[in-house]
Amino acid sequence: MQTSKTQNLFAHRILGHRPNAESVDSEHTSGSTARSFATLPSRSGLTVLELLVVIGLISVLLSLIVPAVMEANRAARRIDCAARIKNVGIAVLGYAENRRSLPNSCVEGHEVTGHLAPRTNWVIEILPWLELASIKDKIVSNEPLDSSVNQSIVSTPITILRCPDDITTTGGNDLSFAVNGGLAQGGLRERGQRTFTADALDASIDLNGDGVFLYPQTNFRKVEENRKLARSLGLFHHARYLPNGKSAVWPFRPRPRSLDSINDGLSNTLMIAENYRTGVDVNKRFSGWASTDTGNVYVAINPRICDKKSCTFANVDLTKCNVKPWKINAGKLYVEGEAPWPNSFHGTAVNIALADGSVRFLSEDTASEVLFDLFTSDSQALLNTPFRR
Repeated sequence: MQTSKTQNLFAHRILGHRPNAESVDSEHTSGSTARSFATLPSRSGLTVLELLVVIGLISVLLSLIVPAVMEANRAARRIDCAARIKNVGIAVLGYAENRRSLPNSCVEGHEVTGHLAPRTNWVIEILPWLELASIKDKIVSNEPLDSSVNQSIVSTPITILRCPDDITTTGGNDLSFAVNGGLAQGGLRERGQRTFTADALDASIDLNGDGVFLYPQTNFRKVEENRKLARSLGLFHHARYLPNGKSAVWPFRPRPRSLDSINDGLSNTLMIAENYRTGVDVNKRFSGWASTDTGNVYVAINPRICDKKSCTFANVDLTKCNVKPWKINAGKLYVEGEAPWPNSFHGTAVNIALADGSVRFLSEDTASEVLFDLFTSDSQALLNTPFRR
């Protein structure tokens, strides 16, 4: 009988029923036995093992999601940069269609005082086609760009001129793009009464391989020979003028290239490339998108393709066009203005705009000969020279 009552009490406690009188009486009379069937305390929360499992699952999910999100952000920045360089390229083509020629990469003027002053560059010339004519209109044209009246104007930040991935930007008049200057800037320099062909760092280079680096300015035939080679080996030109407005290399006034003169095809010729080393240098008095320094306006062919800077048949080696230290992306940690070749932080490639307005993503491992051909604009004119045998 006692066992039956105990079982009845146990059933009522487990099932939640109210005990009957008999079971209550039994509980009072058999307290010690009933207490042995008291309800166990309920469990709450997670065990340590379960918590570790949850943390592990979250970690796995994060390890999958975070890299994907970061890669998506990188891709978005790269696409944004490609859109900006495309718009800049379209602006250059708009200028070329309107003026029947490409803009000079930069123009400097020899002042009466002897100072070589910056006058304009390719960015300033295309501002109206970027819907920024108001900035260009404020520039006082008869004053150097680095004068007090122009400094504040050319220090204006312009968003479209800088790439979102360019971590070297300062928030000021930054620039992430540069134009194709080829092997010898498409122009000539003068030293006293002599003329020389200069590479992208303004060092003299014997372009026609005759062993002469400096010509008398009266030797028009040799000067013209080098000028033609320089034009075929690039696309944009550096111009310098005397106080009277004449070309510093008389009588060969710098002639900007027209699109019709690009015989290699617009879709095969480099026009603009990313170079994150063209922007603001806080150690220079004048830099940024209005700079006329060759290292800040150009991407260029590696001058080391000509051994000892003398471009003879024996010295020219086109396989050196894309090798360190002048390799694509190898100069992204250099000082501003000292790495005039394509550089970006997109990983293993750079955005480029071709002369037909299209944009490509150029690998940093592009074959040297292919890169050389992208820079040149008139292969026909290079036939029977060390650059096209």
